[in-house]
Amino acid sequence: MCSEGKPETCHRSKLIGAVLDDLGIPVAHIDENDEIQSQQAIIDRFTGGQMTLFGDHSFTSRKRYRAEEGDNDD
Repeated sequence: MCSEGKPETCHRSKLIGAVLDDLGIPVAHIDENDEIQSQQAIIDRFTGGQMTLFGDHSFTSRKRYRAEEGDNDD
């Protein structure tokens, strides 16, 4: 369980929820309105329903805004 008010801001929905969904295990989230939302509904809220170029998403637990020292930008 998570204490985030909005499931789309929780790293668990992006990482664990995505893996469970890929394995065919149903995932349910309780949103800020105490309503049950599917994993797909939460991903749609997070991405605005926009697919990636190749049709799938690769999420991380946090967004990086700039390259860190030692990163390779090849």
